[in-house]
Amino acid sequence: MTILPLPELRQPMQRPSGMARLRNAAVDFLRHMRRRWYLYLPIFIIWALAYLRRVFTELCAAGFDYFKIDFLFAGLRLGRRYDERLSPVEAYRAGLRAIREAIDGAPASSAATGEPVRRYLLGCGAPLLPAVGLVDGMRISPDVKESWRDPKVAWLTRGATHPAVEQMLPGCMTRAFLHGALWANDPDCLLVREEASQLTLPEVQTLVSVLSLTGGLLVLSDDIGALSAERRALAEQVLPPLGEPARALDALTEERPERFVRLHARAAGREGAAGAGERHEVLAALINWHDGPLERLLVPSELGAELGGVPGFDRRGGLHAFELWSERYERIAPGQSIHSVIDRKS
Repeated sequence: MTILPLPELRQPMQRPSGMARLRNAAVDFLRHMRRRWYLYLPIFIIWALAYLRRVFTELCAAGFDYFKIDFLFAGLRLGRRYDERLSPVEAYRAGLRAIREAIDGAPASSAATGEPVRRYLLGCGAPLLPAVGLVDGMRISPDVKESWRDPKVAWLTRGATHPAVEQMLPGCMTRAFLHGALWANDPDCLLVREEASQLTLPEVQTLVSVLSLTGGLLVLSDDIGALSAERRALAEQVLPPLGEPARALDALTEERPERFVRLHARAAGREGAAGAGERHEVLAALINWHDGPLERLLVPSELGAELGGVPGFDRRGGLHAFELWSERYERIAPGQSIHSVIDRKS
């Protein structure tokens, strides 16, 4: 559901026909979502907030428990509001709060089964900070697409973000730290299919690598039954979700971060066994933003691994390195660098 301030509506509609038309528009919206019809609500009008509450209360009663509300940035557009004392952010939060209160105030159990219901609200296309405390999950990137970049759309948008893998990955990486702190992150869908896609295998592997390290929601957009065994295996690489996000180590210095790293500690050896302790693992995605192969010599500390400085690494001060996509193993001795040749965006 899209929410926009409408400058031309300065007073509440008094005619019943206005409400009837709005109600009919809502019904048409729900029936024809695939045709991309949209319902625009002037949320600064008091009855519109009441209408929002009623719509979502009725949706809960109909059995819906997962709600994705999109294009929310439009609620912060400049325009005159019925209550001119409200800032754009206050009006925006008023609309979100009406939806939140409606789904939280609906009966907490299913009328059909009597089982408890936990309703989920996902924000999308939303200003981030003004939505804090009102959503359960939040899209943190532009839309994904079956292509790495789209030169025509890039030209039309004059550099603005648009659906493309190259455009959505930086947002997934630089906003990963928000997961578990403000909400559950939604990095958009995973695409691994070969048909109806312009993504090369290294580009799909890059998408898998980043999304698996975000720690947030994971949704596969492909028809699982139509995937080849090889492509299905790619999708299985993201399971189970890690829960804890990686960090973009160069987020403050690079527009498109190259290193996305997660340091993970877990028990080593059998519980209670002699010498058992913590084993530390570094999961790192190194992103090649160039159009050709990228050759790199990496000191392990560049990936967040200080040789010999973290308990649980090799007792001789080394690291055991395994490159997932090439299935190459290498033991890294103290002072030794990691030699890596990354195919285009692999």
